[in-house]
Amino acid sequence: MTAVGHAAIIVAERKALLARTESLVREFHPALPAGTVIRAVTRCRAELLRAGVRRGPAGITEARVRAHLDRTAADIGGVRVGGDSPVSRPTAPG
Repeated sequence: MTAVGHAAIIVAERKALLARTESLVREFHPALPAGTVIRAVTRCRAELLRAGVRRGPAGITEARVRAHLDRTAADIGGVRVGGDSPVSRPTAPG
């Protein structure tokens, strides 16, 4: 692969990650502050890079961060996605 082709892939992945981050910020507002969402994305992306994931990290990051933020939103008040719908919490067997 040429240097230009490699650079184009990196730019496309970063744009995809930015778009997904923006989407997650909107999705979890107002239940979670934007900074919390952005930190979760940044942390997850760094973990994936350390693990050697180079292709498709935006999609993987989004899925992992969404699961983490769902749990976080549930823990702080049971409000999620646009603040309108409650997070479904598992009930204790009994």
